[in-house]
Amino acid sequence: MKGDLDVSVVPCDSYSQQEIDKAIGEALNKIDFQIKPNSKILIKPNLVSQNTPEQGSITHYTLIDSLCRYFKDKECKVTIGESSSFYIKGYTMRAYETSKILDVAKKYSVPLIAFENEKIIPVPKKKLKFLDELYLPEIINDFDLIVDVPKLKTHQLMRFSGALKNLYGIPPGGYKQLLHMKTKNINEFAEVLLDVYENINPKILSVMDAVVGLDGGPAAVIGKPKKIGYVLASMNPIALDVIACQIIGYSPENITTITMAEKRKLIDVKKVHAIGEFKKIIFEKLQKGPVADLGKDSPLITRTYALPRVTSKCNLCGNCVPRCPTGAFEIKDNKLNFYKEKCIACYSCVPICPVKAIKLKEFKMNKFFTLIRRIFRI
Repeated sequence: MKGDLDVSVVPCDSYSQQEIDKAIGEALNKIDFQIKPNSKILIKPNLVSQNTPEQGSITHYTLIDSLCRYFKDKECKVTIGESSSFYIKGYTMRAYETSKILDVAKKYSVPLIAFENEKIIPVPKKKLKFLDELYLPEIINDFDLIVDVPKLKTHQLMRFSGALKNLYGIPPGGYKQLLHMKTKNINEFAEVLLDVYENINPKILSVMDAVVGLDGGPAAVIGKPKKIGYVLASMNPIALDVIACQIIGYSPENITTITMAEKRKLIDVKKVHAIGEFKKIIFEKLQKGPVADLGKDSPLITRTYALPRVTSKCNLCGNCVPRCPTGAFEIKDNKLNFYKEKCIACYSCVPICPVKAIKLKEFKMNKFFTLIRRIFRI
């Protein structure tokens, strides 16, 4: 393979499967990407919510189709995994359906996983540089390669949402919101993203959907799809973001995740090299100057997830007790106790209950957001 700081940029004018296949093949060839047969591959799309491909806020299913075929042809074992950002009934598995990635998975007989349904384990504290604690799905350690497939979007808080930000979909369920609530400003949130990135053990290949981006995103409700016309690939998600942000009119020094990564010595922006020419497609809604943080008390953060509740169906089997990574469940005096203050909203307790006695209780604000989405189809 070429250097980790190489980023291939390949023109791609549409989402026709033939054109996507050609662009991804060329993008991977340009960085001399190679993979051994029988490698275990996790493809990680960007499904921020239960959106459709036409809304421009999620990874287009044709890229997932192309990557499934590519790795299947290389005799690799492929899995698709994600955890959506906002809690809506059906959650990530429903997002696979609305995004048409479910159809792709069926086509190639590829398993789909939702990280909130997986066992969650703690990251050793010595490996963290900002957070006091971090929990990630244990299953990601089973893979040889994570294929990070982000959507090129602007972001009201981070200015830009790319390959590094897409990895924030690995922390499961509403845990993403709780991590956000530990931050005070944009710099601290970037530190959280980098702590997650540095504790993903498999190698990462990033392949960006920059055929159509989202101007004014990251959500479809506030963003507008805009034609860009590229597919990008790199073995370094931060390097890919260095090139991608320039395509839409940002300098790397404007993007906090990149500048904070430089401070951690994870990237040398001056050494990032684009393989292939590109022209700038300037987005209209670029966030310039100081960016006001949403704040850890914003309802967009504190009211868009759900918390578990134990119903009368509980038969005290105790499956949830060892499954919970923080000890939020305890059987005492012939009763299952749930300690809300310990819960990180990872939701991994829900699928482990054999009698479905653990339900997710969403906030009223989240129900309001869901209603608005249904009315306006956003």
